[in-house]
Amino acid sequence: MSEAEEVSRAVSALYGSNAQQQAEANRWLMAFAERPAAWDVCRELVLAGPAQEIQFFGANVLHTKVRREWHGLALEARQQAFGALSALVVAAVRREQPNGMTAGLATRMLVSKRLCLALGAAAAQQAELCAPCVQMALELGTGEHGPAGAIAAFALLCALVDEVELLANGAAGGGGYGVHSSAGGGASPLQPPPSPQQHASASTARASAFDLRPFATPVAQLVEAHVATAAGRMPPLAELRRAALHCFRAWAALDGEALSVRALAARHASLLEGLLGALGEQDIAEAAADALCEVCSLEFVSLTVEQTDVHLAASIAERFLRLQPQLKQALAHRTGSSGAQADEWAAAFTRALGQFGACAARPLACASAGGSAESAQLQQLVLLMLESASYPTHAASENLVDAWVSLQDVPMHARVDAMRAPLYEQLLTVTITRCMWPDVRGARAARGVSSAATAAAAAGAAVAAADNGGGGDDDDDDDDERAEFEKWRHQSAAEVITCCLAALGGAFFSSALASLLPAEPPASAEAWTGAWRRIEVVAFALAAVHAELKSKLRAVESQPSAPPTTPTGSGSPLVASRASGAGALTLDKAAVDSALAQLLNIALALPAVAASAAHFPANGANGASGANGGRGGGGGGRGADIAAVVDWRLLPALCTFIGSFGSWVKARPQLIDRTLELLLAAAGAHAPCPGGGSELAASLAAVGRAVPAGAREAPRLHLTAAEAFRNVCAHCSAELAIGQHGGTSLVTVLVRRVCPLLNSGARIVVGDGGPCGQDARVPLAEALGRLVAAVEPIDANVATHALQELVGTPARSLRGLVSRAGESGAGVATAGGARKPAAELCAAMAHELQLITASVRFCDGDASRRSSRLVSMRASAAAAGAGAGASAPGVGGATFGTHPVSPLIAVISEVWPLLEELSVASGGDVLVVDALLDLLARAILCGKALLAGHLPQMLALAVDAFGATRALGALALFKAAIEVHGAALKLADECPTDAAGLDAAPPALRDALAHALAAMTVTALRPLLSAPSPLDGSGARAAGAASSTELRAAAAAEESEPQLLNDFFELMQRVLVFSPMLILGPLVQSASSTPHARTFAQVVDACARCVAHQEPTHTRASITFACQLVRGCADGTAPGAARKGCALPSTAIEPHGAMLTLSCLLGLTSFSAEGLVDHQCELLRVLLQCSAPHLSAQWLAAAFQHRALLEAVAPAGEANSELFLRLLVHRPPLKHDAIAREFSRMCRREGGVDGLGQFVPTA
Repeated sequence: MSEAEEVSRAVSALYGSNAQQQAEANRWLMAFAERPAAWDVCRELVLAGPAQEIQFFGANVLHTKVRREWHGLALEARQQAFGALSALVVAAVRREQPNGMTAGLATRMLVSKRLCLALGAAAAQQAELCAPCVQMALELGTGEHGPAGAIAAFALLCALVDEVELLANGAAGGGGYGVHSSAGGGASPLQPPPSPQQHASASTARASAFDLRPFATPVAQLVEAHVATAAGRMPPLAELRRAALHCFRAWAALDGEALSVRALAARHASLLEGLLGALGEQDIAEAAADALCEVCSLEFVSLTVEQTDVHLAASIAERFLRLQPQLKQALAHRTGSSGAQADEWAAAFTRALGQFGACAARPLACASAGGSAESAQLQQLVLLMLESASYPTHAASENLVDAWVSLQDVPMHARVDAMRAPLYEQLLTVTITRCMWPDVRGARAARGVSSAATAAAAAGAAVAAADNGGGGDDDDDDDDERAEFEKWRHQSAAEVITCCLAALGGAFFSSALASLLPAEPPASAEAWTGAWRRIEVVAFALAAVHAELKSKLRAVESQPSAPPTTPTGSGSPLVASRASGAGALTLDKAAVDSALAQLLNIALALPAVAASAAHFPANGANGASGANGGRGGGGGGRGADIAAVVDWRLLPALCTFIGSFGSWVKARPQLIDRTLELLLAAAGAHAPCPGGGSELAASLAAVGRAVPAGAREAPRLHLTAAEAFRNVCAHCSAELAIGQHGGTSLVTVLVRRVCPLLNSGARIVVGDGGPCGQDARVPLAEALGRLVAAVEPIDANVATHALQELVGTPARSLRGLVSRAGESGAGVATAGGARKPAAELCAAMAHELQLITASVRFCDGDASRRSSRLVSMRASAAAAGAGAGASAPGVGGATFGTHPVSPLIAVISEVWPLLEELSVASGGDVLVVDALLDLLARAILCGKALLAGHLPQMLALAVDAFGATRALGALALFKAAIEVHGAALKLADECPTDAAGLDAAPPALRDALAHALAAMTVTALRPLLSAPSPLDGSGARAAGAASSTELRAAAAAEESEPQLLNDFFELMQRVLVFSPMLILGPLVQSASSTPHARTFAQVVDACARCVAHQEPTHTRASITFACQLVRGCADGTAPGAARKGCALPSTAIEPHGAMLTLSCLLGLTSFSAEGLVDHQCELLRVLLQCSAPHLSAQWLAAAFQHRALLEAVAPAGEANSELFLRLLVHRPPLKHDAIAREFSRMCRREGGVDGLGQFVPTA
């Protein structure tokens, strides 16, 4: 049996149904594909394979071997392989040529397409083959090979560009040897690892890209011949035209200037006409849109207001306008069986329209309005864009966002009148109308807005539909559709609304918004039924533009404004702003204030309305949960009224609006209490607040039980309200800190009000914010924690009691969870026989820890900052007290400056035993450990020197947790400890500096830091240090030195935890800056027998191994650390430590210099990604310049004896390697980093053979 027959049998087994035979065939085929004989065998399979899958396997192996082994072939062998591949492509095309039946032709051409990929990969790696490759494609496309030849030609041209881009980006990967991934739909069982040569061809690929550009014109002509339809000639096959369009898109991306829309109009007018015509054909519209978007890319072209560009824009606009009836037809067909196809075509059409609109923004905005035909066409195109924005699918609207944003780049004074306020008023109306909830969108879709001129009428009809109850509730809508709608609103629609604000200025408030917001708050539940959707969309719009609005207000805040007012029924300020002519491009601050106050006043009316409608049984027994979710159907009753008042879509919008304008609420103290009442009620608080009763909270709870949508959406509502409460408290913390209610601090009242909410875990939004969901209680705890921090300078007693009560709630819950975890038989048995708490219990523990962290994160323990806040608060409160004839606020006789003990210290001291017990009871669960370490790190940063007494215990706990789980939070905790106690204690100078140069910290603290660092180093570097370094053996070419393949295998294992290595070396950088003697102390003391003497050697050894790694993040961190360390040793001073006693011996780095040098050279010559080369060149420069000349010469000589490095530098040649060494050791020193960078290019086959000659000094 011949080898080709054996391969055929193995491939057949691979496609069989026997799993064991498939696995055996897979292994055998993988081994076969690595053999040199596979080239000839696969060529035979392609030519004479008995089945298509066998032919495809042969073509696929050839493609993979070209990618992996092309650079290993001799030049003559490459030429022969390229010729053989070309012949195989032609033979496959002839075999696949259709005999009468052309349908499905592209899917039958698997073999020829795969061969085209191989041919393109070969040409991309060898610049001189690009011209023959393109020429062959042109012959296939224009010769006698028919449709199959043309499709193959376009596949070859696409493959060439794709391979060039892959290599240029350093991302070329070996394709699978098997056929499942392409023909069977599964994962390829024969996926090879990437080849070293794949990372050595970026420069060659860029050169190939440069060489391809001269072929852009003939390629465009080939595409033009197959896309453009001449008069009297039938259009080519759709499959063929689609292939041509894909090819053109790829080449346009490669050379956008030569194939831009402007260049096409000048040199390939019929091709541009063909692209626009293809956009109207259902089968190829998507491919045509891809091509049009590429030629209109803003990266290469932006049309100007010159006459030629205006004429071009108008001619293209005319072609788009021809498709306007087709857009109307698509809208009409949406409800039929072809609705999906209509939406797909509309998405492609609007994508091309939006990209062209962005490209032609200046002609569209500035074309003369003198009545010319061109001006009319451009203005009609803008109206078409408005009409397309009304198409019901979100994709159609999203596709036009770039066009509206690009129009904003054109100054208003340069535009024609129609492109100013009138355009944006219509755009705002269309967008706001679409932003109403789905029943309103359904009403609009049924009407089918056909032009911008009818947008306002459609908006009025939509509002009328909302007033009449709409078309039903969306509670039963598909979750995916609702998520898509919300995503579109918060991304695309918000961006368009922001553009409208920037363009309209004051008119923004007097356009679409004025007709939507009622002049007075609805006074009854019945009135809310028809108004809630309009109120909700206005709240959403104002929250969406809050950043832009604040920016504009800052520009005019120096202007005097009217006193802030709260409307009480005297008419709508939105309507008033229109009547007073506030439609200029600048904002009237008074009008904005009135508009915001009006909406807030409507929101604050909710509790009173809820109270009037809340008289129904708490379980909703009298019809609240009717067929329509309690909204007017199935019995109606008070339950339906309440559901309308507290609709689960209205309240989140109002809460988001309030949270976005927290600074505005701060300027109106009379609104703060009522605002907090609304937010806490929405968050679920039932106890009364100083600002009013809790009727709304009771109504929300009742509806949550009665209406299914309420129960489902309650956690998200609670989260939104809690975040808004946090924002308002952040802005109003000073006002709330000095506030009193009935002789009690307002902060104490708020803490007591909110603490019951912290008992419940039902406010966790599953699927958001991390592996255990996002807890709506955390923002509440953060808000109160900020208020506690604000009240601390006024009265530490109040702050301490409030923080204890705030932390006490989750602490009690946590204690109960720990008790449950310790119950006999609880949890899940682990492999070691121990029992670990159930996942739900661990998640609950993590949530309670997050609450404690949120409560203490703002308790600043820095005495100087507390003192500055104290002076400021004292002055403001004293001034207020003098005006009112009262003493400064205080509780229990406490006065300003009374700080018996820090609230943070009191709280941490109370919960510390619980935290120690938790660390054991959690069984090492990752969620619990991460949350616990985050709490401790935050406490260290906040408490600073005040927590120094607890630090040894915290470090011990972190070391144990890191050893058990390798949790990254332990490194973050140690980093916090170093930042606080490595620098702050020095500057405070609380104790004399130790003679050995260690930080001025108590001995126990210094010992704890040193022990923790040593233990964490051993744990973090265990995978690296568990085996001998593969970099050893650098002194000989003998068998002891590892090859480049062995080094790469070792590096792959060492890089298994890149994030941990990155965090570790970043920590080491902080140690060098803040407390360097923790790792350098043994060197200074010459005490190699100390317990931590090996820390330095371990860190540098690991660093040297990582310098040549592939993963960029931790490799950069290790290089940065090495540079810091080498510079510090060269200066004789620890980096960042200029104090006496920190001097380092100049020989500190000597034992590690050879390994660092070798690793650096390996990385920059071939091992590491191209983006790391500059960093490695910098490290090499630092090593050479910061060491004695004889040492650097020894390190370099030893490195160039290592087997792996000799293999890596082989492409540069022996002569260039010797020259590289001479240049590096030259005295006076030359530009080491530039020399290394050029040598790197030569070793990676990216530079010329004489590239180092430019650095040779002249006589």
